[in-house]
Amino acid sequence: MSTTSLQSPDLNTAGRGWDSDFRAFEQASPTRVVHRIQDFVGTHSLSEYRSWTSTVPHLQREVGEVVRYDGAAGGYTAVLEYQLPLEARRIDAVFLLHDGVAVIELKGKAAATTVDVDQAHAYARDLVNYHRDCHQRRVVSILVPTKMQGPVQRTGHVHVCPPHRLDELLAAVDSKSRLDRLESERFLSADAYRPLPSLIQAALCFTVAGYRGCGVPSPTRM
Repeated sequence: MSTTSLQSPDLNTAGRGWDSDFRAFEQASPTRVVHRIQDFVGTHSLSEYRSWTSTVPHLQREVGEVVRYDGAAGGYTAVLEYQLPLEARRIDAVFLLHDGVAVIELKGKAAATTVDVDQAHAYARDLVNYHRDCHQRRVVSILVPTKMQGPVQRTGHVHVCPPHRLDELLAAVDSKSRLDRLESERFLSADAYRPLPSLIQAALCFTVAGYRGCGVPSPTRM
């Protein structure tokens, strides 16, 4: 999917094409979900549209399987086309589980490339480093080549998962080791994600006000 989109009209929340709990996402009309994504993204290609119409129903089926495994999962959150605040990049899907975050990138192919794996890892890494609610939570990177067959594979920090096994993988990584669940309103808050400034911005900030005066965030871990 493309990595460019329009900003959310609500400046208090992060841009996204869709967000709801798992149960509402599973039951929603795929056409309605895709239309919401189209409205958010704005100008898009025919290949993007075909990708959404293909992957949305599949994600709904897999989410439905997760809910059937565990009724409490109906309250988990599905976010589609999540735009990293202050950036143009969009993550295909972010699922807020009981105490962890699944970062999902979909590719319309049978096998993952190194570039695909690096992209999926980068999204999860950036959430861990720059999203205030992901520092101390498990963030799982999942790459789904939609034509892949066979078992789930592991490439570095990335789970490479065939589409029909996504529900099993989500159930497996949902550890439930914390009592507090990450709420969607908090995760989607516009000020929750604070990437580092560009080198030029940082240099100007140091020159004019010094480090303490410019509010530059530092990464928690890489």
